[in-house]
Amino acid sequence: APSTNPHRPETPRNIALLKEQLRHISADCSYEVYRRIIWGILSSGWTCAEQIAREWSETAPERFDQLPFEALVRYFDPSRSDCPSLGSIYHAARAGGWNG
Repeated sequence: APSTNPHRPETPRNIALLKEQLRHISADCSYEVYRRIIWGILSSGWTCAEQIAREWSETAPERFDQLPFEALVRYFDPSRSDCPSLGSIYHAARAGGWNG
């Protein structure tokens, strides 16, 4: 539930910020990076998180595969101590040239 979410609230501004950061991260990446970004998006707890993750994934259409994507969504576990976060996306975006 969003009320238990320690992260940023699901606002149009925060959604736009996340999408802007994702534009600086290639979805044509290693599986490890791909999983970290997908789970980082899902960690927001936002109702639109899965859709944002799918849209980002599809920016590499030659790599996107529905079944592995659905498996990653299904196996996302926010209680893992090493669970990626929106901070993981922030750092990846900075590495990709985002300077917002």
